[in-house]
Order: sequence, then C-alpha cells, then structure tokens
Amino acid sequence: MIQKKIVYKSVFQSEESKDIVKLEGIGNVIYNDMIRISFQDKGSVIEIRYSDEKLVLKNNESVLHFKRNKMVLNRYQMMYGEVFFKTKLLQLKYSDDFVGIKYELYDDNGLISTVYITINMISL
Repeated sequence: MIQKKIVYKSVFQSEESKDIVKLEGIGNVIYNDMIRISFQDKGSVIEIRYSDEKLVLKNNESVLHFKRNKMVLNRYQMMYGEVFFKTKLLQLKYSDDFVGIKYELYDDNGLISTVYITINMISL
C-alpha cells in the first residue's frame, strides 16, 4: 500500500449540459490483481478498482461496474432510492501515477451522458 495525494476530476457531457466534479484527498493505492485507489473528500469515501478489462467506481454506497466495450446493468443507490443504469467502458488508460477513463451511462431511454475521468496520483 502506498499513500499518495489523489486528484480526481470527472466531466459529465450530455446534449444539454456539461457538469464537472473535482475531488482531492490523501489516499491509498494498492497494487494487486485489480489496482485499488481509495480516498476521502467532503464526506465521501471514493474507491476506484481496475484491471485491463474491468473497472469499479464506488462513492460511499453507490457502485458502478464496467467491462471494456460491454454493456453492464447496474443497480445504483441514489439519495431518493435505487435506479438502474447501463454502463459501457470505452477507454481505460493507466500508469503508476495516472488513470484516464471514458465511459457511457445509459438508462431505459438511451444515452444519458459520456463521462471522462482523470485521476492523478502524486507522491507525498
């Protein structure tokens, strides 16, 4: 386990809007079969786990699962209850100090947004 400063940025792009979320905190990086990044910011516990073909994004109790270039049905916990989303992982690039993710989020009516995430891991 290595402790690092984690700088997380996500951009949610839809036809109508573009929303940006930035989070930052001191966290842990564990290198196993799936690499695991975890940190806290503003009361949220964030965990990202990934390998070449799989990705898991967790924000407190809300979890999204991904498989590269495949649709995955997710049951996602929101403040007002559970909703169902489909996710499709389009791109996952990573190194020892960077993760770049691009995915699509769908509901029953089709594409909700394309999401771009960058995670920088800075040595302390």
